[in-house]
Amino acid sequence: MQTPKRMTNPVTTLHTIRSSFVHRRRQPLRQVSRRFLGLAVLLVLGVGLGQGQTAAWAQDALRERPQGVIFFIADGTGSATYTLARDFLRDQRGPGTTLSMDADQKGSVVTHAVNSRITDSASSATAYATGVKTYNGAIGVDPDTLRLGTLLEAAESNGWNTALISTARITHATPAAFSAHVPLRAQEDEIAQQQLAQGIEILLGGGRSFFFGPEEGGARRDSTDIVTGSGYGLVSTRDELLGATRLPVLGLFSSSHMAYEVDRRHTEEPSIAEMTSWALERLASADEPFFIMIEAGRIDHAGHNRDVVAHLADMLAYDEAYRVAAAFASTRDDILLLATSDHETGGLTLGGEWEGGGSGYRYDPAPIPATQSSIERFSQQYAEWVQAPETLRQRVVTTLAADFGYTLGEADVFQMERFLASRNLNGLRAWLENLLRDVMAQRAAVHWSTSGHTAVDVPLFARGPGAAAFSGSLDNQEVGRILSILMDADLGAETEKLRR
Repeated sequence: MQTPKRMTNPVTTLHTIRSSFVHRRRQPLRQVSRRFLGLAVLLVLGVGLGQGQTAAWAQDALRERPQGVIFFIADGTGSATYTLARDFLRDQRGPGTTLSMDADQKGSVVTHAVNSRITDSASSATAYATGVKTYNGAIGVDPDTLRLGTLLEAAESNGWNTALISTARITHATPAAFSAHVPLRAQEDEIAQQQLAQGIEILLGGGRSFFFGPEEGGARRDSTDIVTGSGYGLVSTRDELLGATRLPVLGLFSSSHMAYEVDRRHTEEPSIAEMTSWALERLASADEPFFIMIEAGRIDHAGHNRDVVAHLADMLAYDEAYRVAAAFASTRDDILLLATSDHETGGLTLGGEWEGGGSGYRYDPAPIPATQSSIERFSQQYAEWVQAPETLRQRVVTTLAADFGYTLGEADVFQMERFLASRNLNGLRAWLENLLRDVMAQRAAVHWSTSGHTAVDVPLFARGPGAAAFSGSLDNQEVGRILSILMDADLGAETEKLRR
């Protein structure tokens, strides 16, 4: 495959011009002449964006900039997932029901990496965070593994408060791309250390194991507790978070990823909406400009696992978090609310042929809530059940009926007995997982084309000052570049600082 053409970073062009001008005049950007700034913006857009999009928002870029930026990233979420969630809500609440972000849809995003037409979260999130495309697996570095300044770092340099929230590990690819610089996303020990050194006011998510050594229940290879002495107040449960009032706060609610929303009732974890609400209240009370990135990370994991129940439940939880943020933004006129995805996962198709399912014109999300558990939780329970093989059969049958509403048929029982007779318990688990995937997908008549990512464009939503800039079809790096202009974020200067 021909590698997509690498582009020079127009943000560097803008800030090289701007830095020289500001140094000469010794005045802040907001006092720079409208004529000069307009020229700079047009120079940037000429390099990075289509000419048709320039006029639509160039004037907006010259007006007052947002004093708060709320950036949602729904990991692994494509257009079909939005349709699935919207259809489900209409079944529950009646015709005309919409998702909280529907009125804000502006365009779409192209997501490819420099080395692949299908991106991973690390590469795409780095493009959003830095305005520069890179290779799959890269965290805050360019294709030559040189460090790149991020929107979050530039916001901190400008005196803004910052926050990162994720339902995945806080050290996972998407939040890491805004707050760390490593050549490989798997370097989560190092990512955790860099995150605590950034001055970020709020960090909320999973990933406790990367902040503590084995003595504290963690898994850091250096056996170091990096939280004690960091200045962060540590919270570990929903109640502790909601009771916290002083910043900075580090919320680590699980050893690895947080639970799927469908399983959250079995934990003490906050929802993504609760984390969003709490963080926005704290940031607003500080009375400073702020930047917050909120990732619904587990939508992606459910797509990888082809678990339509967990996928839908986490999408609905994400929609509620967006609703909370939109309500917050509606109380002010200086908040930019932006939402998109890093890529689509699973190749979800709504409808299609199933054995005995007719012509292929069947699709109905209504039966999905009959399931009360994710496949992941079933697998975790199974790992405990095999410690007592004599009760395994009954536990499987009982749980399938209670949590998934499924009774094993005669052929299913025969197949399970074959696994048990041969003591192939790992094979039995894999067979049961695939059975559940098919059962849940067939109920709604949906299909998955892959357990990986896809190359489809993802939706883009925006409201507030600068929202018009995000219209049409944009590349993911262009989203980052536009944000840097609207935020007055000098990514070129941040990059120079890092490389020095």
